[in-house]
Amino acid sequence: MQNIRKGFRGDSVILMGKNTMMKRSIRIHAENTCNDAIKNLIPLLAGNVGFIFTKGDLNEVREELGKYKVGAPVRVGLVAPIDVVVPPGNTGLDPSQTSFFRAQHSDQDQQGYGRNREGSGAG
Repeated sequence: MQNIRKGFRGDSVILMGKNTMMKRSIRIHAENTCNDAIKNLIPLLAGNVGFIFTKGDLNEVREELGKYKVGAPVRVGLVAPIDVVVPPGNTGLDPSQTSFFRAQHSDQDQQGYGRNREGSGAG
C-alpha cells in the first residue's frame, strides 16, 4: 500500500479506512461544505473499498494503479476467474505424497463440489 501511495504522490490522494469511518467522514464533509451530492458515495461503501481523488487524467491513474495489481491466493470453494488447465503427466510426487489431493477432493465433496448429477461423491 505504501508503494501505491508513493506512485500517486503529487497527482492524487488515496483514502483507505474502515467503511464506518469513511461513511462518517463523507457525512461530515457533506455538512461542512453543503455538498449533499457526495453522500451518493455512501451506499457504494461495501467490502474493501478505497477512494482515489485526483485532478489528473483518469487513464493515467488507472494505468498506475494497474501496476500494483496482484492475484488473490487460492482458497477452497472459490471459482477461478480464468480457465485453469492442468495437463496430464508426472506430478513429481511419490504415490505416498498424494494424500494432499485426496484431502482436497474430500473438502470439495463436503461442500457439494465434485458431485455428479446423481449426487454421489464421485467426480
